[in-house]
Amino acid sequence: MVFREVVWGIDGEELLKLVIGFLTASVIIKLGCYMREHYLEKKSEIEDRIIGYLKLSGRTDIENLAQKAGMSSTELMKTLSLIRQKRDVVFLVENNEVYMPGYERERPKEVVREVVKEVVKIPCNHCGNLVDLNAEKCPNCAAPIKA
Repeated sequence: MVFREVVWGIDGEELLKLVIGFLTASVIIKLGCYMREHYLEKKSEIEDRIIGYLKLSGRTDIENLAQKAGMSSTELMKTLSLIRQKRDVVFLVENNEVYMPGYERERPKEVVREVVKEVVKIPCNHCGNLVDLNAEKCPNCAAPIKA
């Protein structure tokens, strides 16, 4: 106690207030840094989502892209401007559409697939009627089928 008063010239209560003040300031600074880091991560995720959707679609209208990004079209235009400034990504905005040259592609045509099943039938030993390969009895004469 005497050492503190001689060296720092303050008593224990003032020292406690000073320590609490420094700890509070430290916590506030750490919280601010965490919140800023979280904000920047979210912003980067949104930018990545926008770029990914542009690469996937090649061309889309601004309203659709804003809806996919979860923001208004005005916010989207600001974000696109920031992306253009800080990232090495090329995209163009014309006539309410955003597109990335080189990623544009034709819409895939609808493919119709037809599934064909082949049914194997064998003749019944008694009446000669064609019966499914895995049938146990002939539907015509009810005779047992031996595979």
